Amino acid sequence: GGGVSGLATVIYYLFNFRVGVTMLALNVPLFLLGIRELGIKFFIKTLYATFTLSFFIDIITPFITPPTKDLLLASIYGGLVVGLGLGIVFRFGATTGGTDLAARIIQRYLKVSVGQTLLFIDGFVILLAIIVFGIELALYAFLVVFLTSKVIDLIQEGEGFAKAVFIISDYSEKIGNVILHDLNRGVTFLEGRGGFSGKAREIIL
Repeated sequence: GGGVSGLATVIYYLFNFRVGVTMLALNVPLFLLGIRELGIKFFIKTLYATFTLSFFIDIITPFITPPTKDLLLASIYGGLVVGLGLGIVFRFGATTGGTDLAARIIQRYLKVSVGQTLLFIDGFVILLAIIVFGIELALYAFLVVFLTSKVIDLIQEGEGFAKAVFIISDYSEKIGNVILHDLNRGVTFLEGRGGFSGKAREIIL
């Protein structure tokens, strides 16, 4: 993948520095910026999540046997699982540091989702990783980052397929019947009153 973990992996293959320790070192300047921009409560949650993630990466990795050697399967399921984990962390008001934290800070100033911001930042990191891993592995990494960003946005914002419509009209009864019988949609009638006219009327939901 991309992000600080991706950058730490590149550094590991170049200089043999441990991934978890490198991740912590790269996170320090982002932490300082996070305290200033997002507050101390957010920082404490993020600090806990970051230390926990870094600790378990170094502890668990030597004992893990990958369930598949197929890079496509690893990319798909890895991206989905990472997106699920990060989505839950974001939902409860924290990050795991790194580019996740950067994306959360950027979100405060730009009207883009966390997932979209991560896709852009991590994509840039993957471009750097081409130097070490080559173009083919980078293409798999782009797939990981894309799936991760989509799952994060799904958990954060929902699927976005449900729409509610309010209709204010003097012909609410007729409109309601058409919606029920012709469009096969549910209808609820609400009691309303015009703010300017004071006139009572039905609102169709």
